[in-house]
Amino acid sequence: VDVTDPEAPALLGEHRLVSLFQGLGVTVRVRGAQAFLLGDLGLDMVDVSDPAFPYRAGGIAPSVRPLAGLYPDLERAGDAALLATRAAGLEAVDLSFPPLPLLLTTYQETSAPGSRAVSVVKQGVSAHVALDRAGIRTLGVDGDGDGILTVADVCPDEPDPAQADGDFDGVG
Repeated sequence: VDVTDPEAPALLGEHRLVSLFQGLGVTVRVRGAQAFLLGDLGLDMVDVSDPAFPYRAGGIAPSVRPLAGLYPDLERAGDAALLATRAAGLEAVDLSFPPLPLLLTTYQETSAPGSRAVSVVKQGVSAHVALDRAGIRTLGVDGDGDGILTVADVCPDEPDPAQADGDFDGVG
């Protein structure tokens, strides 16, 4: 939406979740020309470089993980995302190749019997996860503080946001 004139906002383009459950879209995050549209049953990575023609570049469709996630919130961290899930607690997902997101890990300590993760915020080296019936859980997710999740960091003990890997051996 173009809000240059607040009295007359104009629709520039539109994207709808792949899910048939259109009404369950719960949050959006934008980084550069990518918007991350999170719905209860899926995640769409949308290219918004041309606002008039946004298109789905990838994501997690409900057919891939039916009812496994139920995603109420996400937080970006480098090429990955932390997804609060109502079923499994906090998940880390690699989003570097949008057509095929890769589950990196599930932080089991962010799940509690009878409680569901409903929100996540990454601050510095930690992630804070709100659980609907168990308060908040805090855990370390970025050991060296470079903005890259430890589970996806090629040099987890040395701050290197560029993830330099000169010899391409997977280690910084």
